[in-house]
Amino acid sequence: KPSTKPNYPFFSSRPCKKHPHFDNSLIQRALTSRSHRSVDAVNKLKMAFNLTKKVLHLPDDYHICMMAGSDTGAMETAIWNLLGCKDIDCWVWGPYSNLWYTDIVDELMLNKQVNVNKVECQYGLVPDKTLLTHNPNNDLVFVWNETPTGVYIPSFDMIHKDRNGLVIVDATSSIFGLPIEWDNIDVLTYSWQKMLGGEAGNGMLILSPRAMNRLNDYIPERPIPSVYQLRKNGKTNYSIFEGITNNTYSLLLLEDYIMGLEWISDMGGIEKLQNKVKNNFQTVDNWIQEKQWINYF
Repeated sequence: KPSTKPNYPFFSSRPCKKHPHFDNSLIQRALTSRSHRSVDAVNKLKMAFNLTKKVLHLPDDYHICMMAGSDTGAMETAIWNLLGCKDIDCWVWGPYSNLWYTDIVDELMLNKQVNVNKVECQYGLVPDKTLLTHNPNNDLVFVWNETPTGVYIPSFDMIHKDRNGLVIVDATSSIFGLPIEWDNIDVLTYSWQKMLGGEAGNGMLILSPRAMNRLNDYIPERPIPSVYQLRKNGKTNYSIFEGITNNTYSLLLLEDYIMGLEWISDMGGIEKLQNKVKNNFQTVDNWIQEKQWINYF
């Protein structure tokens, strides 16, 4: 039995512990018992969007909204609304990136109307960078950091700056912890529980101007579930980027997310959190290098 135990032996909705700001003040701060469509609740969600933009150094012309169903719901929203008008490249090296590939070819069957190219390798590894040279005319879908294997792409420098296709990134296990190259990203999704120790249930969807142009110009022939719809009456529903959501959500969990963002600001910004990730990894890496009996997956 270990003689030393963690000071906080609990986890949130996987895989991070709660942020240090988490305490009973959450109950007093949250707009519990209020309608999510009330003016105060809408303004609170807009506040969360603005804090997110500030913390992530999001360019001014990028749009952000919240979707039901955690990161999965945000990625499904992007895939269902934006894909199908161009050939698609899928990079697959873990269960979640494979989930998006199967969603594209088995559920939406987009391989019947466009070419869908799959670049894959063994779980626990990442393909050689020379293989990750997608056609700039194609849409690209991949997971930045595979949660189960812990494998991430350290740089997006292989992505074309003058591309015609969209780059769609599932960033749920890397957002807040790794530097973000916004010039190389058109669509980014994540959920609240990763890095911040927030609660599950909601996903964040960030769209670049190029992604917004696709949303305005391309209307898929397939029906889209109501919780994933980004259009209303055939036009882009801009109110969804101003705090009007497609579904009811928990105002208690929204407040928890806001408190997590405030924690990042109070500790000195996202760079401090990224340094914490580096230092934590270095601690683990040093221990692994010292032991003969253990190695990486």
